[in-house]
Amino acid sequence: MGPSFSEKSNKLVFEESLRQAEGMMNLWASQGRNTREDVKVKNTAIDTAVLSLHVISAAGFGVPQLWPGESENKLQGSGVPGFSGFKLMGEHTLSFKVSLTLLLQRLFWLAPFSPWVLSKLHHRNVQTGLRQLTPAQKYLRSRS
Repeated sequence: MGPSFSEKSNKLVFEESLRQAEGMMNLWASQGRNTREDVKVKNTAIDTAVLSLHVISAAGFGVPQLWPGESENKLQGSGVPGFSGFKLMGEHTLSFKVSLTLLLQRLFWLAPFSPWVLSKLHHRNVQTGLRQLTPAQKYLRSRS
């Protein structure tokens, strides 16, 4: 059995992880009384989950993401219009990152069943997940 990732994809994931970690640290340094030299964060869980999503988005979908406060210049032309930045394009009502985040929060309900089966279930999380599936699907279909 061959390796799961090539050297090229390992390099991409590593470099994107460094870029995203720098973005997260800059975000933390800009909050409250923090500085670049002295950063205090009460809960890292949400931001590290966002960091993971950013790396997956860039390495898996070819869509690099930005942290709040970063400009699209940071992507040095590697961004995807309507996907990488904060501006909505076309008929989208959510950004790519927000739609993917909301979808992943309900993936437990969506993964094992078809949308038709899920539409028959009247559980609040299932119905919320179904509503969040459509914006993410629109983005993913427009990328293919």
